[in-house]
Amino acid sequence: MPHLIVNVPNQEPRRVELLDAVVVGRLAPAEVVVADAKVSRRHCRVSKSRAGWTVTDLGSSNGTRVGGHLVKAHVLRDGDRVAIGRTVLVFEADPQKKFSVPVRRSARERLSSRKRR
Repeated sequence: MPHLIVNVPNQEPRRVELLDAVVVGRLAPAEVVVADAKVSRRHCRVSKSRAGWTVTDLGSSNGTRVGGHLVKAHVLRDGDRVAIGRTVLVFEADPQKKFSVPVRRSARERLSSRKRR
């Protein structure tokens, strides 16, 4: 399940699962409320589109940045860091991939498979 890790300064990071579109802002009725004076009341929206999950700036005062670049809308990729005010949202598309460990064959197994050819 895709999710956002919400990193607000001086607070513990929290995880928000993305089941549907969410608005991130400083005050309710935003679904994800962050205590950051630099964040607008309705700062940005994260929503599912044909291209994937997209962050869209909602006309915020201080803008929305992805990878340090100011954006109006941006299709998110796994690991993208979205900066709004002093808050950073980290998008994780597939958290299950983070825990998979690649299996590497030993040198002996690689050599034995070459001999069989």
